[in-house]
Amino acid sequence: MNKICFLIPYYNHPAKISKLCKILKQYNLPIILVDDGSSDNFNFETLDIEVLKHDKNKGKGAALKTGFNYAIKNDYTHAFQIDADMQHDLSKIDEFLEIYKNNKDIVICGYGKYDQTAPKARVYGRKITNFWAFINTFGGHFKDLMIGMRIYPLNEEVLKKTKSNRMEFDIEVLINYFKFDYKFAWVEVMINYESISHFKMIRDNILISKMHARCFFSLPKFLFKRLKNALV
Repeated sequence: MNKICFLIPYYNHPAKISKLCKILKQYNLPIILVDDGSSDNFNFETLDIEVLKHDKNKGKGAALKTGFNYAIKNDYTHAFQIDADMQHDLSKIDEFLEIYKNNKDIVICGYGKYDQTAPKARVYGRKITNFWAFINTFGGHFKDLMIGMRIYPLNEEVLKKTKSNRMEFDIEVLINYFKFDYKFAWVEVMINYESISHFKMIRDNILISKMHARCFFSLPKFLFKRLKNALV
């Protein structure tokens, strides 16, 4: 039997989280929040949701891993990731859940819709990341690897293969779902860049580059596996 929850990776977003949880509660689904060592002293008891805590900041990817593992241990089959910064158009939740109703075995991902206020570095950065993902999957087509609004069918093997612990996690985990032969559905989502983001331009771009390099050097193994499966 399928069982889905909302999963929120949280780090110092006190101004947004109450509003976000109020919106999510309208869907009558369990909400799991992972506090990644925040310093804002927010009182999570006011939210009346499941809260997991890191004693120090470990990164967005680490927070998601904690949430995924908790969900799996509690018999959830799917997790609907919603980032705490509320950059994404939450009215699209209905469209995600409608696709999920009839497609339990696919990954459902948002892809960004941008207006003229979107920082050019973010837009071009996503295009570069999509290009490298195409190379590192030998032809995988991804519309957006960085948006934090997705429904995952939970798979422990995929999560074990995903080594990233910070912002690059969002990219690597989708690459790994592709390598495990999952199909994808895409939902266009408007992105609001007025919200606070914890993306660190230098640090996180270095980590993303390292992650792409790691995927590139593992490409021969992936191709050998594909060839072997094709011959069976």
